[in-house]
Amino acid sequence: MEKFSKYVCVKESDSERCELIYVDFKYDGTEINSISPPYVFTKVCVLTQTNKRKVKKLLVGRIIKLSSIHYDSLDESVKTRLTVNDVDSRKLYSKVAACNALIAVDSRIGPCTNMLVSKENYKKYDLKTVCESFRYNVMFDDSVEDIYLYRRNSVDQPGLLLVYCDSKYDFIESGYFPEKSFIKIKL
Repeated sequence: MEKFSKYVCVKESDSERCELIYVDFKYDGTEINSISPPYVFTKVCVLTQTNKRKVKKLLVGRIIKLSSIHYDSLDESVKTRLTVNDVDSRKLYSKVAACNALIAVDSRIGPCTNMLVSKENYKKYDLKTVCESFRYNVMFDDSVEDIYLYRRNSVDQPGLLLVYCDSKYDFIESGYFPEKSFIKIKL
């Protein structure tokens, strides 16, 4: 499981039943100056997955799911700006920079740290320069058609956790609005 720690937060559990408690000030869009009480909630997960060869496939599926939730919640004008119509690497660089800022603001934690892309699109759009500039960890999967950017969180931050105990594991979407740490650039 440790080989995935570059791409997702990994946490070892003492038992197959994992409980995570979160405390946060949930902003609901009302007055900024109002003082609201902290919200506390517990997320419970029973670790059931046993086939470790499927970890990458499940991780890619969760990244795509969370990115799509965030992408679908955006205004149409923003979605249009996050769509690549040609192979101009300069335009793509600016779209990646915009996504970096969007995740930093929406997730309230920081900018993207990782990219999920197919090897074909990585070469086609010359993403090596982009990844070096933003210092992304790149995960390749030939089943993806778009570019997915996300922030690798720590245990106490919203995002995705890979929790394992002995030979069982599962993914947990942790914290408030974990999808705000993921976004896709439509190709």
